Amino acid sequence: MNNSIKNHRIFNAEDYEKLQKKGYDDPEIIEIWDRDIRQRVLSDLLWIDAHAPEEAESILTEFKKMRGENPFIFNPITNA
Repeated sequence: MNNSIKNHRIFNAEDYEKLQKKGYDDPEIIEIWDRDIRQRVLSDLLWIDAHAPEEAESILTEFKKMRGENPFIFNPITNA
């Protein structure tokens, strides 16, 4: 198991083992998990937009503002 798997946003050891047993390798598992995140985020945002469009706009505005200081992007200077 590589660090990309261990550090993935939705890493779950049990899910990882199940996917491995189905024959998926680490890059494929990461692709599956990334797709799951995209689908969940989009679904949640569309739900919010249907029920509270102003909140959806607020979320998108906040995303654009924070994108330049994304805490999940590795910073070689701080090793974070």
